[in-house]
Amino acid sequence: MDDVQTHLVSESGELHEAHAKTRHFKNTISALREKLKSTRYANEQNVQSAVAVSNDGIVQLRATAQTLRDELDNLSFEKDKAVQEAVSTASDEINQLKTTVSALREDMDTTVSSYEQKIQDMERVARDEHNQLQQTIAALRDKREGTAAGKKKSVRPRRKAASKRIKRG
Repeated sequence: MDDVQTHLVSESGELHEAHAKTRHFKNTISALREKLKSTRYANEQNVQSAVAVSNDGIVQLRATAQTLRDELDNLSFEKDKAVQEAVSTASDEINQLKTTVSALREDMDTTVSSYEQKIQDMERVARDEHNQLQQTIAALRDKREGTAAGKKKSVRPRRKAASKRIKRG
């Protein structure tokens, strides 16, 4: 029986050792599972944190892009407004210049017409004076010829000289 007992004791030791190893393996497996869970949780936390940071970056980039779009729209609006103001100012200036030119033309036309009228009046007065002087000369000749009938020969050359002077003048 000793052998059987020894064998039983030896088997019971092996069984005990096998149970201990099994318990140890179970504890190791449980510890590894916990470690795996905590690692997975940490990884999920890291991924979520990275996604959150990435989303924050995307939101900031979108906000920056929108701000830049708004600024560009404002600049475009201001540029268009400045161009319209410049065109309006230039148009007003052109209209003022056209009005000024028109007024100057009217003044010039009035002045030219006035001077043309003055010239015509002066020409008429000169013509009238010329005619009057010729009539006076003719009357004086007639009068002189009547008083100087005996001196006809000496008057004729003077008359011709006077006629030539009148024609020249």
